[in-house]
Amino acid sequence: MRRFVGTGPYQLTFSTTSSSGSKALRQYWGPQLPNGRHRTLVKPQLLDGLYGAMRSGEVDVLLSTSLEGDQQRSLHRSGRRRPPA
Repeated sequence: MRRFVGTGPYQLTFSTTSSSGSKALRQYWGPQLPNGRHRTLVKPQLLDGLYGAMRSGEVDVLLSTSLEGDQQRSLHRSGRRRPPA
């Protein structure tokens, strides 16, 4: 298994051509680890799949402007807001 080094708040735990994962580093955060201790970044292959994932709530954050304008507007209009944890 490859080992990844992390010097900031998160350490890379895995990386593939379609996704990567990271975990919060206790050395950075101390005993108060954040709620999102593990993060997974997915690199969608198809834009339709990305739009569907956003609509269903499977994806929380989109770091892309790849969606069509009408899809972006639709997501904005139907945006679901979660109560703070």
